[in-house]
Amino acid sequence: MLIVNADDWGGSAALTDAIDACFIRGAITSATAMMFMTDSRRAAELALARQYPIGLHLNLTQPLAAPETPPMVRERQLQACAHFASLRRRRLLISPNPRVHTLIADCIRDQLDEFHERYGCQPTHLDSHHHVHTSPDVFLSRAIARGSLVRQTISPSPRPVAPLERLDLALLIGRARHELLYRLFTTTDRLWRPAEVYSGRGAVTIETAARAARSEAVEMMVHLQHQPERELLYSDHWAASLANARLASYEDLGAALTPRYS
Repeated sequence: MLIVNADDWGGSAALTDAIDACFIRGAITSATAMMFMTDSRRAAELALARQYPIGLHLNLTQPLAAPETPPMVRERQLQACAHFASLRRRRLLISPNPRVHTLIADCIRDQLDEFHERYGCQPTHLDSHHHVHTSPDVFLSRAIARGSLVRQTISPSPRPVAPLERLDLALLIGRARHELLYRLFTTTDRLWRPAEVYSGRGAVTIETAARAARSEAVEMMVHLQHQPERELLYSDHWAASLANARLASYEDLGAALTPRYS
């Protein structure tokens, strides 16, 4: 199956409207919502009216912008942002400080509780702003139940790996994180982004993703705040590439897979 997920639903009115337009066009199959942001409330009302499948776009790296955010929630978020300021390092190391673990669990619960308040249900799945969920401080948190539907880490592009690359530390760390997430949660086999607008690791064309999705569960993540990406999703090329794919949401993934944990 192929899941095309748009991040940042509710992050701003412009973003919500761009993602809504992609839902209407059939260019995406899923979105993930930010909580306590400037358009979170309206985005939830729109999603419920249109019955969109919406997950939680966990945010631990950006201050909360909604004026109605409770002061304690806002303060916890600022502490989390300070902790994840050096995000590259935090994706590798787990903090030895139990207070940090409590803080992160509380921030995750703040956003899960707010999602339930706005949507009246649990999110279809969890991913995150700046991929903070791939930090061990987050994916090992007791606030995220084992077996939950969670986004995978970015997968390598499908090409032969040269002998020297097999010893590349970043590649090995990425594979180890992929395996951990695969074992702890219910997730896709691959996570990519569109090579039509990105380059480097994890960038593949939408045709490549659609072909891979014939035998694997694949997520293509998109970000509608970028003009080139909006133009791509509105294009005939994108529509034609999705025409013969088995399109799905994380709800479908959850129904198809048994959680891989014990």
